[in-house]
Amino acid sequence: MNTTLFHRAIRKLVRPVRRALLGKSTASSITDLTGDTLILIAHPDDEVFCSGLICELLSRGENVHLVAFTRGEGGERIDISSDLKLGQVREKELREAAQELGTTSLTFLDYVDPEISADQELQEPPHDSAELLAELEALCEKLSPSQLITHGSSGEYWHPAHLCLYRNARNLQRRLPQLALWTFNAWTREHPLQAVLNQDDSPNLTLEASAHQEQRLRALTAHHSQREVFERFSKGSLADFIAMTSVENYHKW
Repeated sequence: MNTTLFHRAIRKLVRPVRRALLGKSTASSITDLTGDTLILIAHPDDEVFCSGLICELLSRGENVHLVAFTRGEGGERIDISSDLKLGQVREKELREAAQELGTTSLTFLDYVDPEISADQELQEPPHDSAELLAELEALCEKLSPSQLITHGSSGEYWHPAHLCLYRNARNLQRRLPQLALWTFNAWTREHPLQAVLNQDDSPNLTLEASAHQEQRLRALTAHHSQREVFERFSKGSLADFIAMTSVENYHKW
């Protein structure tokens, strides 16, 4: 039996109990997030899942540092010339999106996003776990964030690169216990895009981000090469996707 499918089946069985336990966690407010924040994403455009929080923190005068694991080299090639390198295109797009959001800094970790295999199987970027963890620890020592925000426990839709960052973030938290760890796309019944939620993560913080919709849309629009991906998610336009994700839910670990 496929081990990934086996683990998913087991998690599905224990999910109701896990949600009940997680649901007992203390609810938090946006005011609990003070000091600098490090946002760790796997690919350019993943920041859309927490762009409302990014805007809200920046509007409150906090520093927000955006860190990308890869340049999205293995993503879909949409509306770009075949002679251009996708990683270069998506790096430029993320720089434009970060400028629209107004992030304090943007860092690329220089890991390579693998291309989708012939059987359409996704893979995590080649890396040495110890080296990646040391790099993240050094980055935290340099930026001194109070909290780290990254992908959730099921990688939103079981994306290996998302899961890789989640695992490393949990390990980093063990090394740096003073660092608060939050993950985005926590599960709620009300969310219109169930396919991008982390089914095992109950929300401790809910943010209504409608005040930042125009800024969020400008940032997402910067990702020209991935436009059709988000249009497929929303079965509509980029504006539809932004509207459908105007409420953001986070789990605190």
